[in-house]
Amino acid sequence: MPVCTSPMPAAVLTSDGRHATIRPPDQGDRAGLLDLHDGLDDAALRLRFFNVSHAAGRHYVDHVLAARPGAVISLVAVVDGAVVGLGTAELITPDAAELAFVVCAAERGHGLCTLLLEHLTAQCRALGIRRLVADVLPENTRMAQVFRDASPTAEHHLEHGVMRYELDTDPPSRESDQP
Repeated sequence: MPVCTSPMPAAVLTSDGRHATIRPPDQGDRAGLLDLHDGLDDAALRLRFFNVSHAAGRHYVDHVLAARPGAVISLVAVVDGAVVGLGTAELITPDAAELAFVVCAAERGHGLCTLLLEHLTAQCRALGIRRLVADVLPENTRMAQVFRDASPTAEHHLEHGVMRYELDTDPPSRESDQP
C-alpha cells in the first residue's frame, strides 16, 4: 500500500462559524493529544475506549504517534491553537480501516467529528482503502448520527452489544441527479 503524504492543513469552519484547522498530528502535538485524552470524563472515556481508563487514552496517543506510515491515518482538529479532536483510520486489511474519534467536551456538537470523518475518508480513498468500519456503543447516539449523516446508506448492525458501522469511501453515485 502506498504511504499517504501529509496533506496541507485544511482550514475549515465549525458549524457555529469558528475557524479550525484539520491536519496530521506530529510529535509536537503530543502534549495537546495527552491533554485532550486526560480531559475526558468517565462517560466520554467509556464511549471512546469502552472502558474508563485514562491510561487507554495515553497509550493510544503513543500508538498513533509511533505508528508506521500508512498503518494509522490520523488527523487532529485544532481550534485557537489547541488540539481539540483526533480522528484515526487504522488499517485492518489492505482495503479496510477502523475509524475512531474523540473531541473535547467543549467542542462537541460543532461538526468537528464530521469534518475529521470527511477528511479521513478522502485520505483513505486516495490510499485505496475502500471500506471504513467503526464500533459504536448503542448509547453513543451522537457518533451514530455522524455516521448516519455522512452515509445514509451505510450498513450497520448490532454485534456483541456494539453497533458496527460500515462505510464505503467512494462518494455516492449522482446518477439519480442527472436529467
